[in-house]
Amino acid sequence: MNKSDLFLLLKQLQIRPKKQKGQTFLVDNNIRDKILSIADITPDDIILEVGPGLGILTEILLQKAKQVVAIELEPKFCAYLKEKFKEHRNLTIINGDILETPLPYHNKVISNLPFSATGPILEKLFFKPNAPQGTIMLEKKLAERILNKGDYKTFSRLTVSVNTFMIPESSFTVSPNSFYPKPRIEISILKMNPRDIIDPFLTSGEKKAFFLDFIAGIMPYKNKNIANSIPLDFANKDESTLDKDAILTLLAQFNFNNDKVSAFEISELLDIAKILNEKFVDSGGIN
Repeated sequence: MNKSDLFLLLKQLQIRPKKQKGQTFLVDNNIRDKILSIADITPDDIILEVGPGLGILTEILLQKAKQVVAIELEPKFCAYLKEKFKEHRNLTIINGDILETPLPYHNKVISNLPFSATGPILEKLFFKPNAPQGTIMLEKKLAERILNKGDYKTFSRLTVSVNTFMIPESSFTVSPNSFYPKPRIEISILKMNPRDIIDPFLTSGEKKAFFLDFIAGIMPYKNKNIANSIPLDFANKDESTLDKDAILTLLAQFNFNNDKVSAFEISELLDIAKILNEKFVDSGGIN
């Protein structure tokens, strides 16, 4: 589908793209083909497509995959897709919000992630054991945060959380000219490969939530030593009984240096979260 075709179709459907929801449509078939090549779809795959829009990717996915489950928030798009692909028995269309919709089984994900909800959607799709493989489009700056594990400026909660569960690979950057409406940002394509082994600590919903909350809480203080960052995080959560001396004692006990948060390996931050959970949460040590 080129830009002229899209204009006519949107006019016919009486749809105006909603910029506040980050609605953009891929109008470059060369980019479409590159995305599908990276996704490496096989005849046995069950694909979850998040935000199919008007079906530029869906059309090819239906030819290559065993089954496609498309989750789309906009009712008019759902109605259009049902009519366009009514002869395809391997397509299921769900009208709903990805964050509120129970996900059926799938082994691969393809999505142009909404800019306003990238983090929560990544968490729902990938932060779990036996996560699917993913090929995702997202804001280039967010992709840099995910990929640049050794760069202080881009070291963030996304860096730690995504790399704990997945092995992301940079594929290529897409010009805004490949979309309509043209976004004000560059888009990156990432391949997301699931890790073979996930730490058992993260298989518990409560403990996974503790870890993700811990990472989110200390990242605003990533330029501080971790013994200073952790009490600030806990104080912000009204758990002020955890002080710097207690953290220093724990760090020494488990042979961690009191370095800046950004200097720690991702696996070390997970280990520290596990220690805090055991010493101050499971034991009831936080008042």
